[in-house]
Amino acid sequence: MTGFPKARGRGYRPEQVDQVLAKLGRERDHAWQQLAELSVRVEGLTREAARLTASVAALPPTSYEGLGKRAIKLLGEVQAEAVELRETAETRGRELVDAADAAARELLAAAQADAGRRRAESEAAADGVISRASAYATRLMADARQQALAMRDEASAALAEVTRQCRAMVAEQRVRQTGAARALEAQLASYQADVDARVHALTTRGEALLAEARRELADAEAEARATEKAADSRRTELLAEARVRQQRVEHETEWIAEELEERSDQVRAHLDHIRDSLRALTGRRPAPRQPEPEPDDYEDEDEHGHQGHQGHQDDRRDERGGRRGTTERY
Repeated sequence: MTGFPKARGRGYRPEQVDQVLAKLGRERDHAWQQLAELSVRVEGLTREAARLTASVAALPPTSYEGLGKRAIKLLGEVQAEAVELRETAETRGRELVDAADAAARELLAAAQADAGRRRAESEAAADGVISRASAYATRLMADARQQALAMRDEASAALAEVTRQCRAMVAEQRVRQTGAARALEAQLASYQADVDARVHALTTRGEALLAEARRELADAEAEARATEKAADSRRTELLAEARVRQQRVEHETEWIAEELEERSDQVRAHLDHIRDSLRALTGRRPAPRQPEPEPDDYEDEDEHGHQGHQGHQDDRRDERGGRRGTTERY
């Protein structure tokens, strides 16, 4: 018997097991306490008997020689009776000590047996509780594993669906971005072609004006040389007018070229910015832009040679300074 009822369907309740174990512990402690008290009493009685025996043995012998024969006889009878009583008391004391010792040993054995029995019952009950708890925990773990597997399968299916939707959205977004990028690239190409055509037209116009000015200067110089002997003053006037007009035309041509150069730089910077934006949106590198010829390359090579863009600008500044001084002199 375990000492406590079983719970329906789930074995013993934990609080019942704890209560029974606590009760068994208290009974065991009480038995050990009684055994200790009896052991202390036996030791006390043994010490008291030894003390009394030692006290009696230490007493000096009593002399009754001054008494009469009758008194001596009575004393002898009393002493004999005292010896008999002492022997009887000692025997009784030994019997009491032996009985107490036997009772103590018997009580100790009974307490140990009862404690062992109760401990065995407690251990058996605890083992039963542990086994039932282990079985219940095993069932719970199996159920939890099944639920976890089901939840994992559901999560995997949901993740696969979300992944599919995300990939479809990304593909659709890429298609839209690619179409927009191509349309923008076509628009930029058309815009750049228009700009290049305008730059070429303005450059051609500047070259034509410059060629016309040179022709007029040549004609004026030829006419001046033809009439040099007849009209030196007219020659000087014509040359001055021709140089002024040439300077005006050159100034206009240089202004147009500089304006076109600044405009071309702005357009190229804007196109580069748009290409960088397209590269960031589409993730691909746009087709490289063909370098455009500088407006200064259309000038006369006899006058400017094959210098770069910076050399052309420096030459134009020097020519403008020289022509400005010439105009001031005339």
